[in-house]
Amino acid sequence: MRDPGELPRLLARDLADVRWPQPTQIRARGRRRTLRTVAVAPLALVLLLASVWLVVRPSHQDAAPPPVGSTPTVSLPAGWFGPDALVQPADVGEGYHLDNEHAIAPGEDPSWSFSMEQCPAYSALGIAEPHPYTWRRINIVTEQASGGGDRDVFANLTRYPATVGQQVMTDARRAVAACPEYSYAGGEGSTDERPARTVHRRTLLQEGFAGDDSLMTRHTYHTVDARTGERLTNVQEGTALTVALRVGDRVEVLETYHDDPAWLREIAVRAARRL
Repeated sequence: MRDPGELPRLLARDLADVRWPQPTQIRARGRRRTLRTVAVAPLALVLLLASVWLVVRPSHQDAAPPPVGSTPTVSLPAGWFGPDALVQPADVGEGYHLDNEHAIAPGEDPSWSFSMEQCPAYSALGIAEPHPYTWRRINIVTEQASGGGDRDVFANLTRYPATVGQQVMTDARRAVAACPEYSYAGGEGSTDERPARTVHRRTLLQEGFAGDDSLMTRHTYHTVDARTGERLTNVQEGTALTVALRVGDRVEVLETYHDDPAWLREIAVRAARRL
């Protein structure tokens, strides 16, 4: 956490720069190579200002001013945490910097990295999405000025009400176990002349290596000809590693397209120390 003296500035920045991801963008996250920045929604920001606030004011317009030399009171939104709680460039490696830093207010982001709506077995699990949270931040730790590299690390840190964080980790394990492989019609490589199917596979690689609880998965996806089953090349394929780690009531999810579990594990251990 940065110096408490910076709290007013950080809160003001959060209020002015809260981002509102669209559900369609979230669902595509596992298949895209960069995390898109979404525009500020003016109406949503007005609603946020009604519920999340920075208070430095008297109770009435004609109330007496605070005594000279007194310190203004800063009222933090419930669950608020600063940007330094997320994984930082120093946790990843030399030459990295931060990009796409945003705070997300409660109830505004329905995303979950382990959601698998197109897997038939997933719906049978009865996972109650979205999990309620009290504050969320995202960032990208990237080597490239514009982001989009395979060695980028996408971070999503969420604070949950009591026991919800533990349930999030349990649900992640259930989802991976229920949907090790599934496919669905369509995808970027599908055309009317050559219908295709997109195939997803997820494997649980490691557990218990960071924080109070942690796990790492590998997610691969590719496209096949729907009629012959032949794998199609140069269309919608790739590998992503995902770590979910919990410390207390916070769960941080780290994602990268760099397929090196040992590298990501070290980053996760450093990230857990920040929590």
